[in-house]
Amino acid sequence: MLAFALLLTCGIISPGNGSQGGDAAKEKVIAALEKLGGKVFQDEVSPDKPVIGVDLDETRATDDDLARLEVFPHLQSLSLDHTRVTDAGLVHLERVTSLTDLDLDETTLTDAGLAHLKGLVNLRKLTLTRTGVTDAGLAHLKGLKRLETLCLIGTKITDAGLVHLKGLSRLEWLFLDDNPITDAGLAQVKGLASLEFLMLNKTEVTDAGLKYLEGMTNLELVSLHHTRVTDAGADRLQKALPKATIYH
Repeated sequence: MLAFALLLTCGIISPGNGSQGGDAAKEKVIAALEKLGGKVFQDEVSPDKPVIGVDLDETRATDDDLARLEVFPHLQSLSLDHTRVTDAGLVHLERVTSLTDLDLDETTLTDAGLAHLKGLVNLRKLTLTRTGVTDAGLAHLKGLKRLETLCLIGTKITDAGLVHLKGLSRLEWLFLDDNPITDAGLAQVKGLASLEFLMLNKTEVTDAGLKYLEGMTNLELVSLHHTRVTDAGADRLQKALPKATIYH
């Protein structure tokens, strides 16, 4: 939601407050979401001030609240971090195809829930930190060709699941921290030519696996804290990618 915070500061968007025009159904939903403790952001540039962002982080939001979102046809950003939404509730997002930014961190999401997202082809950012997603679930992301940021910190993925990311040619940020990723997984990452930021903290990669990254000249940052990489290995990667920042 950082982008929305910046736009809010500049006065380009503003939180909905029930006095912003629009039809009665929209205003009713805005009021309900704000009663939960959520934040609703509207586009102040457009005459009808459509809702373009909803932040329900750490609120009491449930699956029923997701059903309300259909009244926001221009919704771009939705954050559900630490809410009680379940796989079943994500069916309500299938029709919200305008979404570009979806945060499901620290929810009970599993592979079954990811299946409801495969039609959200406009997604550019998807965060799934500490959810129950496994290798099988990543197959549902194959069609999300516009993804630029994917966060899989502390999920249940392994090297085998990374094969499903091969077609995500626009991916720039990839967070694989705190997963049992090994050198074999880096061989799959090698094909992501647009990748700029790669986070591998708390994985099982070694010096040998870094060879797969040496030709990825778009990389700007690689983070290798708490891995099996040695100082010598990190130094070799730095020499191969002199413009990148290597954290070790």
